[in-house]
Amino acid sequence: MSNISKEPEFWRFMEVNGPKEENSKNNYISWLRFVSDNFHSIDESLNKEMVEELCFKIRSSKNGRDIYIQDKDVSNIKSALNKYCKFIESTFSRGKCEEDSRGDSQKPIRQHKKHNHEKLKIYHLPGR
Repeated sequence: MSNISKEPEFWRFMEVNGPKEENSKNNYISWLRFVSDNFHSIDESLNKEMVEELCFKIRSSKNGRDIYIQDKDVSNIKSALNKYCKFIESTFSRGKCEEDSRGDSQKPIRQHKKHNHEKLKIYHLPGR
């Protein structure tokens, strides 16, 4: 079973910090689930060194599976892992809102409809 810690919060993080397309966000979640199912749980212990180690393991084991065997697949998975690392470093992982990379501090964060999570609107209040 997949284990992506704080998946709803990570989804909201992507809503603000990208990728913007719904399909792309779904891909990131799928890639993280693949890593979680086959290599390492996706949680607060993930760091940049582990990303490199996981990508090496994914490349090394490509002959034993039918999916994610191309170099671009590993690159995509690495992008998802790095995005999760940025999420861990952010206040989103602690349940708070922060400015996105464009400085838009009043943008509401909406939960994706496909996920059965409670819809939330969280606003960043300057000075807090």
